[in-house]
Amino acid sequence: MANIYTPVPPSELTAILRYILTAEDQQEQIDAQNGRIRSFSPWFGLVMEDGVEVEWDEALDTPYTPTAPFRSFDAPVPEGTLPGTQSKRASMIPTGIGYTVGELAILLQRISDGGNERELMLAKTDNQIRTGVVAIRNRMALAEASLVVNAGLTIDEYGVQETVTVGRDALNEITSATAWSDTANADPHDDELGAMERLENVYGLGWQDLVVVTDNPTYDHYRTIDAVASELNTNRILSGRPSRGEVNELREGRDLPPIMIMNRSIPNTNGTVTKLCPSNTWMIMPRPGVEIGKMQWGAPASLDLEGVDIAANERGGPIALIETNGTVPPRRRTVIDGLGMPYLQAPNWTVNLDTQAGL
Repeated sequence: MANIYTPVPPSELTAILRYILTAEDQQEQIDAQNGRIRSFSPWFGLVMEDGVEVEWDEALDTPYTPTAPFRSFDAPVPEGTLPGTQSKRASMIPTGIGYTVGELAILLQRISDGGNERELMLAKTDNQIRTGVVAIRNRMALAEASLVVNAGLTIDEYGVQETVTVGRDALNEITSATAWSDTANADPHDDELGAMERLENVYGLGWQDLVVVTDNPTYDHYRTIDAVASELNTNRILSGRPSRGEVNELREGRDLPPIMIMNRSIPNTNGTVTKLCPSNTWMIMPRPGVEIGKMQWGAPASLDLEGVDIAANERGGPIALIETNGTVPPRRRTVIDGLGMPYLQAPNWTVNLDTQAGL
């Protein structure tokens, strides 16, 4: 049975891991100056709890009664509708990754550091933890993207078969009136204004509260559509391709939200490369930092191993530890272990516009 490698306690390694995996680090996904964003993580608040299930209240598409009627004297006051919620539940799923070094690597570490193996091992382990955190966050970024773009998540890997659906209304899944591939006749701004009207009237989200997230090919195609190019040239004489600043200036004049580019692709666990925001997708959603969901971490079973001394108020969240095989030849394995799942609380604060651009 593997033993915990005592010179570097799991509490110390987990402190390194937790420092990396913070809410502030989530916000580093945003490059506001250049109008780019790396993932949907800034829309998911970070939660750490000691549990196995995720429970949340999902907002239903039932707004407040917008207008109070007149009534006759002595008539009862009419009953209004309130925004509703429905309780949803899903299981958190184990995730993690390990990195193993063998006898020669262990020997060379000791020799090269003049016998001060602990400090060198800690430095090497720190790098492995950072690499592992990136790998775990990549998987969660793919899950978050699926929830936002597809209004659902399907997992079929390493013995896990799980499907999570969120209640995004059909009216929030729209298709352009004319395919954007028809650059002569498409009118993207009219397509957007219909969605904007719904978000404002039903959810109180004006264009100033929103942003469009799309990828480079879709954005580049958008700029070539005749209606968009014509409006740009009406506002100013362009000598070349309009910059994003010029485009967003035009959009502000039309009471449309600014555009942010998410062009990142991540290798999935099955070997395929998945784009977080697929081409032909025009996501209209609250500005980054407005939470529409949570990224919840539980407490993995490895916390109950002998020698893992994590305080009760620190149990929730991924942990890091070092295992050794306890025999000759030695093996040492750095393990980053977690139990977590993202969930979407406000799916109807997002609109997925299919541009039909054929990109």
